[in-house]
Amino acid sequence: MRTFATLVVLLAPLVKAATSPTASPSLQYKCLDPSLSSYPCSMSSEGLTVSWSYNSASLSVKLSRDSQGWLGFGFGTQMVGSPAVIGWCDSTPNIYEYSLNGEEEGDVNVESTTQLQNKQCSESGGTTTISYVRPLNAPSKTINIEEEQRV
Repeated sequence: MRTFATLVVLLAPLVKAATSPTASPSLQYKCLDPSLSSYPCSMSSEGLTVSWSYNSASLSVKLSRDSQGWLGFGFGTQMVGSPAVIGWCDSTPNIYEYSLNGEEEGDVNVESTTQLQNKQCSESGGTTTISYVRPLNAPSKTINIEEEQRV
């Protein structure tokens, strides 16, 4: 049986977190020297770790959860109307971007899967990890790293 993991982070500014770590009411952001890690910024809550890096063209994300099942990560100012990446492991990585058009199961629709690059997934020792690279300027949503994002 698959278990599920989600993360809601209010006002997680990617650029501000990368340049000067800040705290939300429930999470601490940590950013290392980019030369020390492929994912220099990270935050953790309740067994879920989100790590990321970015450049002028793309955002690299790694999600890891102390359970086996699917993991999801979304961007926007609210859930409805935002894109989210959801992934799980089978014989190949199943990592897709979805459009969250409502709060019901039928309102979650797959976006173009070609925009995600370097998709990887593993389940080992009771931990699920997915990673991918997403263009900042994608048909579903442009992520402006100069503005705060809810993730």
